[in-house]
Amino acid sequence: MEHVTTRTFPSEPAAAPQVRAFVRSLVELGPLRQAEVDLMVTELVGNVLRHSPDVPSFTVEVSTEHPLGIEVEVSHPFDRPFDPPRAGLGFTLLEKLSRGWGHTVEDGTLRVWFVVGRPGAVPRLDQLDELELYRRLDEDPPTFTEELLRRHRDLADTIARRYRGKGIDDSDLEQIALMALLRAIQRFDPSKGDLRRFAASTISGEMKKALRDEGWALRVPRSLKERALEVGQVAESLSHDLNRRARIEEIADAMGMSSVEVAEALQARRSYRSETLDEAPDDGRPLKETLSSDLPGPDDADERILLEEAIAGLPEKLRKVLDLRFNHDMTQSEIADVIGVSQMQVSRMLRDALDRLRELLTATDSV
Repeated sequence: MEHVTTRTFPSEPAAAPQVRAFVRSLVELGPLRQAEVDLMVTELVGNVLRHSPDVPSFTVEVSTEHPLGIEVEVSHPFDRPFDPPRAGLGFTLLEKLSRGWGHTVEDGTLRVWFVVGRPGAVPRLDQLDELELYRRLDEDPPTFTEELLRRHRDLADTIARRYRGKGIDDSDLEQIALMALLRAIQRFDPSKGDLRRFAASTISGEMKKALRDEGWALRVPRSLKERALEVGQVAESLSHDLNRRARIEEIADAMGMSSVEVAEALQARRSYRSETLDEAPDDGRPLKETLSSDLPGPDDADERILLEEAIAGLPEKLRKVLDLRFNHDMTQSEIADVIGVSQMQVSRMLRDALDRLRELLTATDSV
């Protein structure tokens, strides 16, 4: 095998598993160390796709002659200033799992590389409990993090399997789950509970987020899709800071957008998946039960007029909830996001509005 091997890949999502297979074919590592390399390779390929979408291809170089071990480099054309990361998952992966990493921008080419240690003797860790592993984590972060990953890898695999067949490649699901497990290990405070329970919650959350962000069932304009994802992230951050659901006006102020643009983005987020008629939304009733077999005809005009008059007699907030639910086809959770209340409150408001309408219409019929 040559000391340095180079290959060019097209800049497309399918390139990530191809690059992982390429690196695996050149380097023999243990399963957990190989998983770490896979994570870092996936992150570097993802950076190319996210930050340089117009680049048609990128190059991967694997060197086995680096003095610290094995070097993997990803490079591609880059014609603007590069601001190296100081936070985020990619930075964390490179800092925690590699022996060294760096970047250069020369002659219009950006090169990002990392180095991992060569295969060798691994200290016996099976006699150490998790608390001891965390106490010694700073001594050798890759080694002790790898042991924690090994002990809980089955959890990540199990959760990833639950989300198969939902629009994301199986290998990508496994990578998302493993990255979430790593994030859980790095964030966990061993004095505050059980790592496995904390990791399960973190992994499940990341899987749902991936399905929400990537598993779009309908074609949505790219600009609107990007805005929808950004609005979702800002809404989540604001809700965390405010300790309640962020109102649509608050999201709009934080993003410098109009309330209409934010509402459109929230509605677009629903397009990531399609629902069957047998599925039950927030109110617990299958969608097929909400459909009527009788199409409206000319004879329904009087009833519609009476209904509109009855709705006009409701308080403004109840009218708004009815409008969002039945005219804009929003779920109770989405309505809660828009008006800044809980989903349970929206459910009660809908029941209240429908009860009032029933009373008003019944009184009209008896006249």
